[in-house]
Amino acid sequence: MRKSFFSGTFYSSDKDELLKQFSAFNSYKNSTEKQNVRAIISPHAGFIYSGEGANMLYSLCSTKNVARVIVIGPSHKYSFKGSTICLDDSYETPFANIEIDKKYSKKLYDEFQLEYLATAHSEHSTEVQMPFIKHYLPQSKVVEIIYSDQEVNSLSKLITYLLKDSANLVVISSDLSHFQSETVANKKDHNCLNAIENLETDFLKECEACGKIGMSALLLSAKELNLTSKIIDYRTSAKVSNNKNSVVGYGSAIFY
Repeated sequence: MRKSFFSGTFYSSDKDELLKQFSAFNSYKNSTEKQNVRAIISPHAGFIYSGEGANMLYSLCSTKNVARVIVIGPSHKYSFKGSTICLDDSYETPFANIEIDKKYSKKLYDEFQLEYLATAHSEHSTEVQMPFIKHYLPQSKVVEIIYSDQEVNSLSKLITYLLKDSANLVVISSDLSHFQSETVANKKDHNCLNAIENLETDFLKECEACGKIGMSALLLSAKELNLTSKIIDYRTSAKVSNNKNSVVGYGSAIFY
């Protein structure tokens, strides 16, 4: 089992508390119609900071028939070449374990020359997505991919392959600017948001994001597959902390 490492810190380990939090998140009425969402860019901070923005994304996917959710996130603790895919049997969440699509994961492992580096999977960028997936897409299996020193075009080929299967939902995990003043963060983050809306990877050069590689790869794939993107939410940590001198930015986007 892929154990949860951040339950009780980034998000509550108590399923009833999580349900209360999701209910509070859903008091915000998003006007976006439920499109045929193929991929999302989701933030990965503690739920008190970025959970509402992530919740908007997963609630928009809740009526979609998804066989598997492929969560792709950057490594924050370990440096390595390429990407690693989880080959465990299940994924622990406070709600219940999620079945990992091991057969599909092994297929990706073979076809795209991935690694399996078990220690690198103690990663919050992917883990914080799993409670949302179990709650909003309870019948879906998951695949977890974590990258470090990864070439963008290679990752884009993998994402394009994933998106060609309509039963897949691709999640790219990324926060935006880190520890800037809110004024600077807003400027940097809107470079990211403009790049996402226009599917322009060149704009990302002026963007600060821990998941920039994954975002760039998704934009290349979305352009190739003629997908449309839409920004669903943008906020900074100042909304909760009230500290505008040092903030982290969080963006949420759908591709359909």
